[in-house]
Amino acid sequence: MCSNCSCRTFLLLFFFAEILGVSCLTTFSQIKKTRNATKLPPLVKSIELEQFSVEQGLPGAAVNRIARDSIGFMWFATRNGLYRYDGYQFKAYKYNPSDTNSLSGNNVMSLCIEHSGTLWAGIEGGGLNMYDVAKDLFRRLPPSTLSDPTVYDIYEDRAQVLWVGTMCGLNKYDPDSQRSICYYLDPNDRRSGGTNGIFGITERRNGELWISPGGQAVGFAWLNKNSDSLTPSIGISEQINNWFYEDMSSTVWLGYSKGLISVRSD
Repeated sequence: MCSNCSCRTFLLLFFFAEILGVSCLTTFSQIKKTRNATKLPPLVKSIELEQFSVEQGLPGAAVNRIARDSIGFMWFATRNGLYRYDGYQFKAYKYNPSDTNSLSGNNVMSLCIEHSGTLWAGIEGGGLNMYDVAKDLFRRLPPSTLSDPTVYDIYEDRAQVLWVGTMCGLNKYDPDSQRSICYYLDPNDRRSGGTNGIFGITERRNGELWISPGGQAVGFAWLNKNSDSLTPSIGISEQINNWFYEDMSSTVWLGYSKGLISVRSD
């Protein structure tokens, strides 16, 4: 091949290479800009639903509470006992009058797993039961431990204090001494509805403990740490359910039979 032909061939190849290169760079740049400008929607994950009933070992009774322990077991409190699920099958824990290491009753109304991993169960008329994971049995606390044997709610605050809401009063329970300090609403205060039932307990970010009283009580109450007493709320005339939620703006949302109430306070 002559030198002129070689030169022309080289120039043509270089020319086409330049065109292709510029085209590729331009296209890549456009794609990059498009990807930066347009955020692709997140991938939608498939949801698998599985229903559990009597056939899988769960009783037909309503589920009151659900908890997950440190091992990974799921616990379901029902009106007909407590059930543990290991991912394959259910194991039932029920009241047995001839076994003191069984539950003290079948209507399990509340569950709480504290910082140490201990599972507590609140029983209607049966007080507090503590699960011994090493022996796979329950230890019943003496009835005199609490102000009332019907336990509606169990809550551990950020200071690792265990609070127990009962049919008659709020209990600050010490597991080591097995003793409680009890707090009551003023029965003469019309807002208390003449009752001392504590159905729900939650802690705000500022450390205040808010409770949902039962019966005919209206509004909510909080534990006044200065006076060591329960103070009813002001300005709410509705009976609040045990549904509390505090958002990032420190607004507390309260659920009741007709809707929601938002409370903003310092």
